[in-house]
This record gives sequence, structure tokens and C-alpha cells, in this order.
Amino acid sequence: MTAAPPRRPDASMTLLTEMLQRPLDPGYAAAAARRAASGTATPAASRSPALLLACVLVGLLLAVAATTLGRGPHGRRRSAAT
Repeated sequence: MTAAPPRRPDASMTLLTEMLQRPLDPGYAAAAARRAASGTATPAASRSPALLLACVLVGLLLAVAATTLGRGPHGRRRSAAT
């Protein structure tokens, strides 16, 4: 029997090492280069106003909910029966 050649320490992590060496797929890199060359806006640039508005609305709703919950039972009106 012959001895097997020594393995590289990172031989079991080929996917991770490939991702670190080449983080962007060549197809995506080519599409990004074409988009940059044509001068079109990135999708994130067109979504930012809508995202800002959505974040403000969610924050407002959370503030109203926290204020409502913070009042507790003493903030409620009493019924006419008691």
C-alpha cells in the first residue's frame, strides 16, 4: 500500500474558500458592470423613499401602541354602572 498524499488543511472547506476568493458570481458581476455602464439606477436607489416612509409608519404605530399600553387600567373611563 502506498501512502495517500497529504491533504491541504482547508480541503474540506472548498465552498468557503471559493466564496472568500470570489465573493460575487461572474454572471452577477457582468450584469452589475452592464448596469453601471448604461447608467441606470440601482434597484435600492429607487426603493429608498418607500423604505423610509414604511419605517416612519412602523415607528409611529409602535409609539402609539406603547403609549396606549403604558396608560394601564387607571386611564380607562369608568362605566356608569359602578
